[in-house]
Amino acid sequence: MLSERKKTAPLGKILLQLKKITFAQLGQALIVQKEKMPDKRIGEILVYLSFISEDELAYALALQYQYPSLDLKNYSINQEALALISKETAEKNLILPLDIFDDILTVTVLNPLHRDVFDEISKNTGKELRLFVSSRQDILSVINTLYK
Repeated sequence: MLSERKKTAPLGKILLQLKKITFAQLGQALIVQKEKMPDKRIGEILVYLSFISEDELAYALALQYQYPSLDLKNYSINQEALALISKETAEKNLILPLDIFDDILTVTVLNPLHRDVFDEISKNTGKELRLFVSSRQDILSVINTLYK
């Protein structure tokens, strides 16, 4: 079972500290969230408004929840690990299995908050999960390349 992680600070504050967005951009995104996209998280809205990139969002989420970020462009995926999670599950939940070390399955995700998904995968595989955070585009690119 995955240990509970507490966020270090709100995502907007982290992005402001990293100087990736301005107060005005954060304010605009919060208005869009309230008025037009209440079901979306602020990070998704900042990407939608082109204030930050997918990679910047992934990096900020990794900092927020204290998980390591991972750039998948030069990462070699273990085929045995890939076989443990179906393509449908991977696409639906933006989760990509990376490697297996004894009873530990390392995965990378966009959203480290999907605890119910992680618990289900852990139960189905009999493996404890260790998380990394990667961008949506990186995860989907690898899924589309490696899953047959």
